[in-house]
Amino acid sequence: HNGRFIISIVGTVSYRKGQDILIDAFAKIPKEIFNEIEFHIIGSVIDLEVVEKVNRAAKENCNVLYYGGVSNDAAIRLISQSSLLVVPSRDDPMPVVITEAMILRVPVLISNTVGTADLIKDGENAFVLKENTSDALAESITNLYQHREELKTVGKNGYYVYARYLSDDSFEKKIIKIFNETYKKDEIIETNIDNQVLLTDAEMLSCGIRLLFICSVNNVLKIYSDGKYYHEEEIDKNDIQIQSMNKFLK
Repeated sequence: HNGRFIISIVGTVSYRKGQDILIDAFAKIPKEIFNEIEFHIIGSVIDLEVVEKVNRAAKENCNVLYYGGVSNDAAIRLISQSSLLVVPSRDDPMPVVITEAMILRVPVLISNTVGTADLIKDGENAFVLKENTSDALAESITNLYQHREELKTVGKNGYYVYARYLSDDSFEKKIIKIFNETYKKDEIIETNIDNQVLLTDAEMLSCGIRLLFICSVNNVLKIYSDGKYYHEEEIDKNDIQIQSMNKFLK
C-alpha cells in the first residue's frame, strides 16, 4: 500500500455489520492521526440509513472512500492492500472476510460479538475490542496506528490461526474426528441399533461439505438426499455397505 495506512471494512452495509460504529469513531480519533489514515468501506447496500451515513462521511472526508459492492476478486485485492481490517459487527458468527484477511496476513480488529473472537489471543494474532462501541474502536485505531510497526507480526500470527482452525484441511479433520469419537466402528457392527453410522470421509466442495458414511447391514439404513429420506428398501442392496450422504452443510 505504498506507505499509506489503510483501514478497510468489508461487508454488506447494514446495522448488523457496524459500518456506523466505525463512522461514529472518526470524530473520536485525534485529528492528526485521523488525517494520516485512509478508510476504505466496501460492500453492497442493505440498510439505507447506514449507507446514507457512509455516503455523507465519504463526501465530508477526502480520506474516506466508499466502493459500494465489488466482485470477490476486487474485495480480495482491496483487503490485501490494507494495513488493518476492522470488523465491528454487532452479530456475526464467522465472517468469511476475517478468514480472507488471515490468509493474506492482514491484521484484523474485531468486535467481541464475532464468533472468530473465540480463536483470538488479543494482541498476539489479532485484536479484539473490549466493547463494540465507537469510543472503544476509536481508542483501538489510535493505539494501533501509534504502534503500527507491530502489525506485520500480528498479521503473520493471524495466518497460523487460519491454518490451524479455519482451513479446509483442518475443518475436514475435525469433522471426521468428531464423528469417529461419537460413533465407534466396533460398536456399530456389534450392536443392532437402527440408523447408527460411521463417518469415513469428508470432502470440501464449492457448495459445502460432502460426507461419506458406512453402516452395518444389520442396521436399518436411511440416506438423506435432496430434502428426502430414503429407507433401506429403496437403496441398492449390493451397495449398502458404503453410501454417500448428499447433505450439504452451509
